[in-house]
Amino acid sequence: MRLWSECVTAANAARRSEGAAPLRLDVRIAMAATGHSSYQAQTQTMSHTGYGVSNAGNRLTLAGYTWSRWGENIAAGQPNCESVLSAWLASKPHRENILNPAFRHIGIGMVLSSTGVPYWTMDLAAGG
Repeated sequence: MRLWSECVTAANAARRSEGAAPLRLDVRIAMAATGHSSYQAQTQTMSHTGYGVSNAGNRLTLAGYTWSRWGENIAAGQPNCESVLSAWLASKPHRENILNPAFRHIGIGMVLSSTGVPYWTMDLAAGG
């Protein structure tokens, strides 16, 4: 829960600086993101495609979130929220996801691989 709080606070600080409304943590989205981070850590591969051929939309639906739009950021290797948010905000497509005013909800997951590498997933969505 602390990880979620830290990362959502950091994402919302970036949004606030750009005039975008804050995102609200949605536990369903966070669980979908954590599940995808777990998959990436198990396979030690960064990919938006998960088990089978799932994408973030499939994972959100399976988690019980009815979405109208979604976005996903993934990363590996950053040790904490501050560093992963910094990396995402330095990348144009990831930054656009975080700052997209159409998104209302967020969930973040991080899982360590067997070799200790952190795998991160941030899912953003609108709907409910």
